[in-house]
Amino acid sequence: MQSRGVASRQNAELTFKYNLDHGRHGWLRLTPAYSVKLVNSILAASDPGIAVLDPFSGTGTTPLSAAYRDDMGTGVEINPFLTWLAKAKVAHYGSDVLREVRELINKIFARVSAGDVMPIDHPPIYNIVRWWDADELSFLCRLKAAIDETATRCTQCKSLLLVGFCRI
Repeated sequence: MQSRGVASRQNAELTFKYNLDHGRHGWLRLTPAYSVKLVNSILAASDPGIAVLDPFSGTGTTPLSAAYRDDMGTGVEINPFLTWLAKAKVAHYGSDVLREVRELINKIFARVSAGDVMPIDHPPIYNIVRWWDADELSFLCRLKAAIDETATRCTQCKSLLLVGFCRI
């Protein structure tokens, strides 16, 4: 009989917790997500180069795992935020995009630090001050406004900046 701690650790390998240290799979913590370990074990049972469909793809764990195997992965999701995140996770980012993101980060933080940004309104989240105090919320609104205003030429750059913003 397994102890409760061992079973808990084994179950964690099937959940989002396992993904947290696995590159793009761990970009954002989403508790209903299943683990890349589970998806990889299922895919490993098939020949490489297959077509994989995930009709409820959430954050894109299955399409991303399929892409790493050189399979053709397709995910379908109705949640617009998860659709955006999955597309950002499976996208290819060249060195030119990464260079531009570094430059944009410097510009954005310089603008926010200098007070050169009009903050956007915070989202209509009930009791939002439970999560962020007034100063933090003000900073986040200015940061989001600066990302929206500064990253206008490169959609891939904006996606990466928004992933970073979500992690904050």
